[in-house]
Amino acid sequence: DGTINDFVRAHYVPIPAPIVLHIVFGTLFSALAPFQFSQGIRNRWPTWHRWSGRTVFVSGIILGLSAMWMVLYFPPSGGVIMSFGLFISGAAVIASLLLALRAILSGRVPVHRAWMMRTVAIMFGALTPILFQIPLFFILEEFPDFISEWERLFGMALNLLFVEWLLRRRPTQKSGLMTKTKETV
Repeated sequence: DGTINDFVRAHYVPIPAPIVLHIVFGTLFSALAPFQFSQGIRNRWPTWHRWSGRTVFVSGIILGLSAMWMVLYFPPSGGVIMSFGLFISGAAVIASLLLALRAILSGRVPVHRAWMMRTVAIMFGALTPILFQIPLFFILEEFPDFISEWERLFGMALNLLFVEWLLRRRPTQKSGLMTKTKETV
């Protein structure tokens, strides 16, 4: 089937840079981004929050660019729609990170937080379908092609719907989230 092993497809071998960048910076982003939302960490260690936030930003930009690089350089490995989903998610991550950066540089913390929530939702869009794939596999005993084609876009849409719901619900003391205002859009 053209794979070196179960994880690396053969067409990545001649130029491994984009997949290596994607894996390394995706891991770094995934490890640090969730801690950015901890109010306790932000309050107790604001310097750590800022520096890890910069690392998350750079990692996200590299992750988005490497996703787009893979789509443009390598042949589609999961179908045209899957490649389109990867390209769109890469571009959307970059755009949402730039909007988050613009917000924080202008001191609009709620807007920054909202854009970072959207960034994480987009980024983890590739992982969300796993929640549905496992039960579906046990029911169907295989994955229909249309599922793997659309899974990234489905995951992104589902995650973004959840984030938008969080941003628009009534504020609570625990969550620290605010209802939709001009400042959270």
